[in-house]
Amino acid sequence: MKTLLLLLAILLSFSVHGQINFNPSLEVGYEDRHILVRPDCIYYNLENNMFSIFEVAAGYKKFSLTTSFKTYMHPVKIHSYSPQQVEYIIGGQYKVNKIISLRAFHMCSHGVDGNLFNESYNKISIKLNFNQK
Repeated sequence: MKTLLLLLAILLSFSVHGQINFNPSLEVGYEDRHILVRPDCIYYNLENNMFSIFEVAAGYKKFSLTTSFKTYMHPVKIHSYSPQQVEYIIGGQYKVNKIISLRAFHMCSHGVDGNLFNESYNKISIKLNFNQK
């Protein structure tokens, strides 16, 4: 979390100078998420899968960085929610040209009370964008 806040502060300071394209966003909604782990057939269900995602993206020329914080929430009352699971994503991208992008991301997800699950991945990829002008 400290790294996420530090990255956000750095991105904000650069955007003040007008050299960096800075794009924050907030998304809220419902996600029907179920996880089945085999061979033990362990099944995880996030009840009432309401979520919020705060995402910050910043780009400079061919480079861009993205970080996001997603929280799954369980409604306690009609006006209050309790967090169940949090998910952090941090990544970067380099646009080789209009079609090819090299990307790298890290995701980790943790149960808030320790009663759900931990999940993580590291992803390195090449993205092909078609119909770019």
